[in-house]
Amino acid sequence: MTGILIIIAILAFGIFLLTYKTKSEKEQDKKLMESLNDEHLIDPVTGTKITLEQAESGQWEPEVRNHFYSEEEIQNSDDEEIKQMMRGNNYLYNQKQYLIHQLTETQINFFEQTEMFRKYDSWTYSDAFKIDYCEGYIVLPNVNIKSKPYSRYEYQDTQCLFWLKLKNQCGHYYISEKSNKVKLYELVTQSEELRLKNYEILVIEPASNMPVLHSIISVFEDTDALEIEIFNQYLLIKNLKYLNIDQIKVMETLLTKLHKYLAIE
Repeated sequence: MTGILIIIAILAFGIFLLTYKTKSEKEQDKKLMESLNDEHLIDPVTGTKITLEQAESGQWEPEVRNHFYSEEEIQNSDDEEIKQMMRGNNYLYNQKQYLIHQLTETQINFFEQTEMFRKYDSWTYSDAFKIDYCEGYIVLPNVNIKSKPYSRYEYQDTQCLFWLKLKNQCGHYYISEKSNKVKLYELVTQSEELRLKNYEILVIEPASNMPVLHSIISVFEDTDALEIEIFNQYLLIKNLKYLNIDQIKVMETLLTKLHKYLAIE
């Protein structure tokens, strides 16, 4: 009888893990439902909200992107997330070590090859900065995920990406929030493979210098709500929430910890 109860408890716990959603997944579902209830569409190039009639006619005025927002503009917004995004944008513009940059076609094509950006239906970016003390950039991507089968509806998030060049080639690894299936698998198997507490690691091309790879990955052990990709000699770190100062500062702290592994101009 005791054995049966243990089996039932394990099965119940497994079902809980498989159906439980992370905070980021819940936020994404919430935004998706909000967009489905919104009668507007999004211009994927400019981020302008438009009506279905405007989309069918092809006639609308795109919103003008403001690179630096006045306090009046910030306070005039009724959306707290947009206010946070504006302040995050301004924070980056106020840092002397971040130089305004325009991505080249080659740089954009690089992003298109990454696992990080290939999963989006479309994406663009509003601003980019060159980091003056290492070979790296900060990019503010605006990512689009469509709801299927309601493909005419979509929502967007403006996020923050740190794109850094490493001193060494480190293979190709895509590191994302750990799914509940992976959590259950690790609980049962107690695998000793390369792992992080809050992330699952997809090995696309193994690194030849595993000690360096382990050192870089270990920096992310106590973090969450990030998306990370190591692509040969490049490291990409992106937040999963909307752009805000707190998230930027988390990634700046990580940058400090990673400094000895980065290529310096």
